Amino acid sequence: MPRWSTVPAGSDRYTQRLDIRVTGKTVRVPFAAASVQTLQVDGVSA
Repeated sequence: MPRWSTVPAGSDRYTQRLDIRVTGKTVRVPFAAASVQTLQVDGVSA
């Protein structure tokens, strides 16, 4: 599951990361404080 990371006060802008762990219904995402994360979840319908 890809995610994009942005640190507004830093140089990290829309950097793709592939470090998300999914176990059952639990999603674990390591990220820096004061950062903005966008997670891409495929196969979801409204």
